[in-house]
Amino acid sequence: MTAIDPNENTAFFLMEGLLSVLCLNNLKLKAIYNTFTSYKDKEKRVTFLCFFINFAQTDKDMKRILTLTAAMFLTIGAFAACNNSNRSSDNSQTASVIELNSEEFNKLVYNINDDSLIYLGDKPAIVDFTATWCGPCKRISPILEELAAGYDGEIVIYKVDVDKCRDIANAFSISSIPAIMYIPVNGTPQMTVGARDKAKFIKEIQTYLLK
Repeated sequence: MTAIDPNENTAFFLMEGLLSVLCLNNLKLKAIYNTFTSYKDKEKRVTFLCFFINFAQTDKDMKRILTLTAAMFLTIGAFAACNNSNRSSDNSQTASVIELNSEEFNKLVYNINDDSLIYLGDKPAIVDFTATWCGPCKRISPILEELAAGYDGEIVIYKVDVDKCRDIANAFSISSIPAIMYIPVNGTPQMTVGARDKAKFIKEIQTYLLK
């Protein structure tokens, strides 16, 4: 059975209430009401209403139900649109890996034109040096996305395409990828090379960034 979410359930409850009022003194409408309320599954109710509309065009009482049905569909649509908007808003707030170009890297991570190389962020960071053609890079990409969401608010995870940002790659002597740089807020950054599983990433995060 398909579950009815709270907003849709409210719309169907209103529909039942209005139908019950109209059916008080009409046996034909009361039979329709009883059929409608016997379906607890949302899809069955909608199917019944659509079937009912097909032969309700010529009856005065039926037209009243058609008007009510249209109002119900509009209500459900409005609730569903509101729900989808809220869910999309919630999803958009989930942290993810942030791809940087050279200019953004110089503003958010290190200014490679400054010999002191002072970290510019306010949270510990991971920088994934990657490329679109790199197989091992593709394997760790979903792991880094999971870590970005799991450590949201604690660390930030960036990625840099070495083909697009040759100046950044050269500044850190990147010759093999994936290369993962761990940057604590205070302290020395650590560079590691090669793919690894999620457990090893977590261990390195605890060792280099959150100790």
